[in-house]
Amino acid sequence: RPWVSRWRSSTGVPFVNQGPQGTALQAPAAMGAYCCSEAEKTEYSVVDSMPAEAPKQPGKELAERPPQANEPQPRPEEPQTGESLPLPPPVDDKVVLLFELPDSTDKTMDVRQKPLGAGFKKTSPLVTQSIKPGSVAEEMGILAGWKLKAINGANILDLSFDDSMKALQIAFKPLPRE
Repeated sequence: RPWVSRWRSSTGVPFVNQGPQGTALQAPAAMGAYCCSEAEKTEYSVVDSMPAEAPKQPGKELAERPPQANEPQPRPEEPQTGESLPLPPPVDDKVVLLFELPDSTDKTMDVRQKPLGAGFKKTSPLVTQSIKPGSVAEEMGILAGWKLKAINGANILDLSFDDSMKALQIAFKPLPRE
């Protein structure tokens, strides 16, 4: 069985792991739940060696074994373009976010630059968990604990976490960088 190292980061902080024979393995900074960031991959695998292939015997096929509990399962294909998401068109070079605040009042924010710099809990609906210091979100006064209800007028409360994050990324894509 090959040696496999896996990294998962929900905070976006890079870390170093020691591989076999003392080799250093470095994981790039993962996006975690920070919206509108460039990096999207949150799981990385390194395979240092492959097991030797068993000699094939004529007339005998290898029986397919059932997947083991600790093996990663294949992920279903996800739409690459976001065409299945109910996204409205951009509004005057800005993204309009509708938040529900902890006191149950609504607040609309017009965002004109990316990245937003808000970290979201991995729940649906999206709730801000952290605000990056010096970010657009901090400058606008967005706080942790705000529930994101709509993007450019489209209700996202019923979307999954992944679809909500995709909707944010697609909406922010045309905006200029800070």
